[in-house]
Amino acid sequence: MNPVFEQLARTRNRTFVGRTLFLWHQIMGQSCGAVPLLRQLSGIIIGLPLGADVMLHKIDIAACPEGFDVQARALPNADALFAYIPHAGLRLEMTAEMPPRPQELGRPGSILPVLRRLRVVDANGVLYRRRGGERFMLRYKLDLAVLQSKDLLFLQVAQEPGRQPGLLPPLRPWIEIDFGDASRIVETIETSAAMLVEGEAIRMSDFPVADLAVQAGEGEVQAVHLYIELTGDSVDVSLVGETLLS
Repeated sequence: MNPVFEQLARTRNRTFVGRTLFLWHQIMGQSCGAVPLLRQLSGIIIGLPLGADVMLHKIDIAACPEGFDVQARALPNADALFAYIPHAGLRLEMTAEMPPRPQELGRPGSILPVLRRLRVVDANGVLYRRRGGERFMLRYKLDLAVLQSKDLLFLQVAQEPGRQPGLLPPLRPWIEIDFGDASRIVETIETSAAMLVEGEAIRMSDFPVADLAVQAGEGEVQAVHLYIELTGDSVDVSLVGETLLS
């Protein structure tokens, strides 16, 4: 391992580690050796139901052309939210599989994350193409301590064809602060992207931590949630890893 990375691995400042590894990889590419560490750092937020590695799991999506279809605990630790769905018959399908071992890791026996594939299909099993404002989201409850973060990043790695990251990230994160009678949304302000290896893109998004602080008159915080929206004209994404770094 790069001796600089050995020192980085010992620090508890995960945002500093993430930013440094990402920057080195952007400048030097795979030769700097940051790929396995960035994969390891990316973690997993979107867990799939048990058995997703041997069978297809489905969530039926109700028609809600003017509102929301909220399915509590549809995924491990997550609620599924679907909005402005014009008609019934859509479903979110999920599978998991072990990816091939890229040569870039360089060591036999290296463990890679399980690939999680999520896609939205119609009643005929055909990949669904958005026709308007349809939205497909997952919601995770966060510890209130996240509001005290001095630095907060969302890191995501996903399979993508080609040699350049697509214009639209497969996942769009934001945070909702719930005060009971009202809520406030905090969105990311900047996203950097690079190819981790060929066919696999990495993105790092910054949350404005000053906007997480509770303002006078907003009341007591009841809950804080991380929303992860599946973007794209058609939802068909293979996730390698995603995490919040603070």
